[in-house]
Amino acid sequence: MVGESRAEKSLTGVAVIGLLEPLGRVVGGEIQLNGERIDNLPKKAMRKIRGRRIGMVFQDPLTSLNPLFTVGD
Repeated sequence: MVGESRAEKSLTGVAVIGLLEPLGRVVGGEIQLNGERIDNLPKKAMRKIRGRRIGMVFQDPLTSLNPLFTVGD
């Protein structure tokens, strides 16, 4: 996802992967991954998806990515 500064890309990403703070919630719509709805999954099922099928690179990529590996790796 790309967009202007202050466009809430990080907040949207956190919502998609199910890591909103306790007071945060998705109030409309739904989140799908490959045609499967994931925003209403139990925490245990979401943990199986997170990191294997979906993930997030936080705003400082140097702390999240190893520059010695290609994106494909």
